[in-house]
Amino acid sequence: MGRNPNNSLREAVKTLPNLSCFLIDGRQDLNPAEFMHTERHVLLLSMADCPIPLPTKFVSYECLRGLVYLDISGTPGSVRPFLQRDLLPELRVLKIRHKEVDDAAFEALTTQFETRLWSLDLGSNKLTDHALEFLGARCLYPTDLRSDVHFDVEGKLEFGRVTPDYGGWIRVVESPWSGSFDHPERHLVDAPSYDPHDTLPQEDQLKRLDGRGPIQSDSADGVCRGLLGEDPYFASASFQSSQGLTHLNLSDNQISSLGIRKLLTLGRGHLQQFSCDSMPLVPPSKATARAWPRTAKLYGYLYVHTLRPVLSSNLRVVRLHHSVVTQIPTLEIDGLSTMARLCIAETSILPRSEKAFAQALVPDTNPRLTSLTLTRIPRRSSGPLISKLINLLKLLSIQERIISDAQSRRGPCTLAGLRHLRLEFEPDPFEEGFSMAEDLDAEELLNSGDKGFSFFEDEVQQQPPRPSSVIGRTLNSSLPIQSEDESVRHEPEYLSADVSLDEQLTKVQVWIGPKVSDNSVVDTRGYTLLSLGISHGVVHGGDAPDYRNADADQP
Repeated sequence: MGRNPNNSLREAVKTLPNLSCFLIDGRQDLNPAEFMHTERHVLLLSMADCPIPLPTKFVSYECLRGLVYLDISGTPGSVRPFLQRDLLPELRVLKIRHKEVDDAAFEALTTQFETRLWSLDLGSNKLTDHALEFLGARCLYPTDLRSDVHFDVEGKLEFGRVTPDYGGWIRVVESPWSGSFDHPERHLVDAPSYDPHDTLPQEDQLKRLDGRGPIQSDSADGVCRGLLGEDPYFASASFQSSQGLTHLNLSDNQISSLGIRKLLTLGRGHLQQFSCDSMPLVPPSKATARAWPRTAKLYGYLYVHTLRPVLSSNLRVVRLHHSVVTQIPTLEIDGLSTMARLCIAETSILPRSEKAFAQALVPDTNPRLTSLTLTRIPRRSSGPLISKLINLLKLLSIQERIISDAQSRRGPCTLAGLRHLRLEFEPDPFEEGFSMAEDLDAEELLNSGDKGFSFFEDEVQQQPPRPSSVIGRTLNSSLPIQSEDESVRHEPEYLSADVSLDEQLTKVQVWIGPKVSDNSVVDTRGYTLLSLGISHGVVHGGDAPDYRNADADQP
């Protein structure tokens, strides 16, 4: 293109009357501000990682008024100029990775675009759980896609009142089939629904997808083909319209698993594609700082029930930390080698996470999923992680065989099932210069009892009273003495507590588990509620299935 590629490209733009999509990712020598002076509307501009800063007035170019797709990830400068009111009115896909977007900037973004965007990539920024409040309230379409129609297969939702900390709480009510994911019709697409009260044409009604076809691609190539009318499944107009956010990437932020849980629980079932490759298990707080080693951090996602179709009705493509399947969080702690951290995660943390979160993601947890990517998988394992992944592959084979058998019988249309599984591995510690002798001592260090190493040292030094005994004494303090068997049989499983609902104190029944349980997690929960007198904020979205399964799964 000569010595000045911008001049050459400017001339090329003039001679190509149908040119409307520009993909110049990573180009060091191209400046869109110089070659995009054109009278025709540009529909797509992808310039990720281009090092040349754009002038402030660039976003006000008339040729960008009809811009549908914009990727400015990793480019110099702030996103603020792109958030001016009345600019980019047709924008539907926005990718702003590595732009140092914080909660304040994101609030301005949600105010500007509201439900106009259907795809938003916010990877590698500075967002916290607080940012999800703006996203859920402004960017997701207000219509709730979840219903009781599929109760037998998926369960249903029971909605409660609004709490100041959580919002409206939701409880999953299981059918005889839904909790075990084994309903005979779980692999069938949704049958067409007909409502005599509907007055709009069926194509204009916002309902959950039937699960049969693919979802729109939000990649630069996919959107380009769609805008040019070359997508075999979606019309060009569908890429230029929006009914709220459906594709979302939150990877590499400061958003915790609690924030993700709340987003998926209260998201009204609209998300179709979701990515968050790693997240802290809990957000930083003074409480966690007191109970947790200062240099230790756990990353992962264990709230599997939020991925079920009863909550995430349209979810088809997921990219999450591998713990959603393996139940093994990633441990980061100063002073320990990689192999030592992996050993602790598999031998000490895994048994606890299995008790607290009894459900791991399996293919039939959500048969509507077609693609699953598991991230941050370690290259080394003493066995548990390998066993979990092998079990997932076996279950995928079983699901594929069941769907194939159903299709061969010429019955109703079936779902595709989980067709794409991607495993993203961490670097091999032995290839990064770590000492093998040091790493192989991890298990010995774990069992040594050394105070400087012990990850759960308070368990030995400050042993609390047995939770189940505290529960028994608290509940039975005013009851006549009776035999242990009779006491166990009649022991209540709920605690009456005062919580703030709709700005008023209301009595609710909080599940505390049975008096006698083999699961220390259930015992500790009851101990915390009863012995410590915790009543504020006990309702956090209703009883998650994990608590009940933690006790039910005991032998």
